[in-house]
Amino acid sequence: MRGTSAYASRRRYLGSLATAFSLLAGCMGGDNGGDTESGRIAMTRTTASADDETATEEMAGDDTSQSLTNQTSDTGRRSDVPSSSETAGGAVSEWLSDAPGYDGTVVDATDRKRVTVSVGAASPNGPYAFAPAAVNISTGTTVVWEWTGEGGSHNVVAESGAFESDLVAEDGYTFEHAFDSANIYRYVCKPHESLGMKGAIIGE
Repeated sequence: MRGTSAYASRRRYLGSLATAFSLLAGCMGGDNGGDTESGRIAMTRTTASADDETATEEMAGDDTSQSLTNQTSDTGRRSDVPSSSETAGGAVSEWLSDAPGYDGTVVDATDRKRVTVSVGAASPNGPYAFAPAAVNISTGTTVVWEWTGEGGSHNVVAESGAFESDLVAEDGYTFEHAFDSANIYRYVCKPHESLGMKGAIIGE
């Protein structure tokens, strides 16, 4: 009986030790699990915070980009406003739209004091053109119109009335006018206006 009792006591003792070890392991595991969970929470929060900062930076970058885009758009709109030279070019092109001797070219003579324009120059309609048809000059420049003797009698008459030559057919005849102010001067040969014999002086 004593042997059996001792055996039973030993089993209870071993069982108690096993239970104690199990509880101890559970506590240790719980602590580690808690640390791990805390670590996961901390990492998640850190990541979220980093993501928030990144998102904030990206949003700020988008705002900056949008601001620059707006500025560029504004600048683009301002660039769309025609300059005085572009406006003058458009007015001249419209005026000379039916001039057979005009190909869209405006001769730049802003560095010259005297410019010569032929009267009765060749064109698809015959000798009924001014050449060059359009000239860009500086104020103070003198323009000299010189007759070719072709196409009969011609004259040079400003649309504004600023200048007017005689009606002449003679080869080598000249008429000149000094331009003292910046403006667009449209002129025609009255007898051949219907044939598109027109010209323009752009003073600047």
